[in-house]
Amino acid sequence: MLSNIARRGGWAGLLAAALFVSAAILSRLAPVGAVYKTPTDYLYQVLLVLAFAATIGAVLALNAWQRPYPRYGRVGAIGSILASLGYAIVLLVVIINMVLGGWNLTQVRIVGAVMVLIGSALLGVATLRARQLPLWCGVLLIVAFPIGDVLDGLFAGGEAIMLALLWGSVGAALWKRAGSPARPVEQSVRTR
Repeated sequence: MLSNIARRGGWAGLLAAALFVSAAILSRLAPVGAVYKTPTDYLYQVLLVLAFAATIGAVLALNAWQRPYPRYGRVGAIGSILASLGYAIVLLVVIINMVLGGWNLTQVRIVGAVMVLIGSALLGVATLRARQLPLWCGVLLIVAFPIGDVLDGLFAGGEAIMLALLWGSVGAALWKRAGSPARPVEQSVRTR
């Protein structure tokens, strides 16, 4: 059962990463404005919709896979709920924006982003505590979204690149764990 969850979560994370990379490349080639005018603008939005949907699948699978481990606890459950709801809000805003043809509901998207920020941080802490994935998966869950926001202010597609790094890494780690028995991952940092 857990290996199927890990495999599906791995696929969802890798798919999200590929879609976020595609969106980042597209945003560099043809930047999207506040009003969607070209087919490329809509293609970018479709890539985001698919990427956010795959991300929600990866978050839910990551939660389901780590839930049996006592150290994951309520922090992980709350983090995955907040992150999933945050990504779902952002996903719905992107869909509504596609229908309306431009940026709308910015305040609602910010609420979703705050939920993603808090949820991802809690999920990252729980992932570090559970010790079922490599250390860097938990660290990326904590830092990728805020760093991506800063990078997006510096260049178009920065946030998508960070989200691709995050979900590609988590997806690959889950996929790798799908075929192996559950046990704590050896960390490169020694504790005393």
